[in-house]
Amino acid sequence: MLVQMQSHRAMARGPEDFHHLSSDRLVNCAVDPKTFQCPESTPPNDCTQCDFLGIPDWNTGLPTVQEMLGKHLKELFNIGVSMIRLDAASYIKEKELSLVVNQVPWDYIFQEWWSGMPSLGRSRYVGAYRDIFYGRKINQGLVQNAATDLPKLLNLTHGLDGLSPEQVIYPLAMHDSRTFDYDPAVPTYKGGLEFHLQQKFLLAHPAGHIVRLWGGYGWTDLDEGPPGCQQPNERCTPEPVFDAAGQNRCMPTPLTTPLDEDLAKSHRWVCEHRWAGIAGLIGFRKACRGLPITQKWEGDVEKGSLAFTAGDACFVALQREMTPLSEKLGDWPIVGLKTGLPEGRYCDVASLPTKKGWDGKSCPREVLLGPLGVVQSGSVLEGDLVAIHIGALLPDDAASEALEQLPRSKTIAEQRVCAPSHHISAAVALRGRSAPLGTALALVMMSSPLRSF
Repeated sequence: MLVQMQSHRAMARGPEDFHHLSSDRLVNCAVDPKTFQCPESTPPNDCTQCDFLGIPDWNTGLPTVQEMLGKHLKELFNIGVSMIRLDAASYIKEKELSLVVNQVPWDYIFQEWWSGMPSLGRSRYVGAYRDIFYGRKINQGLVQNAATDLPKLLNLTHGLDGLSPEQVIYPLAMHDSRTFDYDPAVPTYKGGLEFHLQQKFLLAHPAGHIVRLWGGYGWTDLDEGPPGCQQPNERCTPEPVFDAAGQNRCMPTPLTTPLDEDLAKSHRWVCEHRWAGIAGLIGFRKACRGLPITQKWEGDVEKGSLAFTAGDACFVALQREMTPLSEKLGDWPIVGLKTGLPEGRYCDVASLPTKKGWDGKSCPREVLLGPLGVVQSGSVLEGDLVAIHIGALLPDDAASEALEQLPRSKTIAEQRVCAPSHHISAAVALRGRSAPLGTALALVMMSSPLRSF
């Protein structure tokens, strides 16, 4: 909100347009950068009137300021921006914030939020909330915690207490959580295969009303701009993601954990949202989001293996990497697992490098199900997951031929109990207009068709 566009850049603004002490228009209370509290405000700890990180704080209670900020938002909307994130939203009074943002018919608004239960008015008149704690739970389950804790991921329903999942957008990675080097506790592209499994699980798990993917560029300095804009605070022209021949310049899908150090520090487009499997899993999430987990398999959980069925239409199996990373267990054969899905030949949509040009007749990795949905052939690569659903059934002729050639397997459900789950996640639906193509990746649960990538 501090940026002013050219059309109203000449509008004069003085100290009277900003919050300040009553005794001195050039001095104001400050938000403590360590505690994020405001002990010097009047009344105490009313941070909506104080300067954040030394930035002069607009007096958003003034109609003239509301008009000026509204003009900026209208210009953004007129050039095609239809969704916005409100940084430090809790430091602006909800009524004043609503008078600014509601001058434009946004498709979606979400507020930066860190703790506490927001007021009903803020939820109703401003917008949804960003909750980073959901992604942190995924990171803990797939990376930090012991493999025996994996089943806890199947009970994942929300992130921050006090926020309803229907009011929240869940990211895995974000700009405030970047690191110079690989850090297993902070999901970034520098984690390589480890990070990719986390973003795949974000899409494959049926919980969460809206989830957000990250697609960005590599960095060695947190102040670096995109490729072509190495120096901060200088006007520049970013290097296009696509070259003159129409080929993207994105980093290839990683195969190791962590990413090679030279690659991790290269200043180039990364495009995590274009990595293999993401396009297929967006379709999977559209088909499976909100379904209850009806079966789960955790017989080999100490080896990092976990599987579940959502409803009667979706099945996921994963094999996380072990710690230390030098300990390799290899692929997980899932033959004999009773999925509960109809018999047939399925595409593992998590293996599709792209959906652009895909004919739907074959797949890089396939899973063959026999009677009662018992897996006849299929395996999970270490550090990866398999995701199938009834919308990814492949043509029947090849499936029938393959089933005739395979011996009937005794189901794993007969060997060990494939326990029903008592976890129920509510079915949800997103209200509002469809997302335009340019925002389909940020909010993957919008109802409009997604651009192939």
